Order: sequence, then C-alpha cells, then structure tokens
Amino acid sequence: MKIETRRLYLMGTVITLQVEASQPMFLLDNAEVRLRDYQQRFSANDATSDLMNINHQSGRKAVVVDEELYELSELLTT
Repeated sequence: MKIETRRLYLMGTVITLQVEASQPMFLLDNAEVRLRDYQQRFSANDATSDLMNINHQSGRKAVVVDEELYELSELLTT
C-alpha cells in the first residue's frame, strides 16, 4: 500500500485528497476528474459553471441543466 496526496484549487477553496491504496494515483485521478466535473456544474465561484449560467439567465430565459443540478436546486428551494 502506498499513500499519495494531491492538492487542488477548486470551487473557491483548497481541497486536499489523501489516498492509501495499491494504486493511489488511479484513485486520485478519478477523484480529481469528478471534482472538476462538479466544479463545472455546481460552482458559485466559476463564472462559466452551469449554476452561474442559471444565475445569468434568471428572468430572461429557461436553461437546460444536468439532472443532478436540477435536483440540488429543488432541494434548496423547498
């Protein structure tokens, strides 16, 4: 088993990932891909994210969004 650490600057904060596994880089790579995807969809700190697109279009036109973002917005408005 090896321990590997990776530090990412995403979503307006520092995220530190630490993995202990036989193939830690594989797990860290997959976690980073997922976090970057979440940033693109959910980040309030990224002007190009899907969430910010909703904010920019608010009151102007409907926006097609990913199902997970829709479900998140439903949770926050109920």
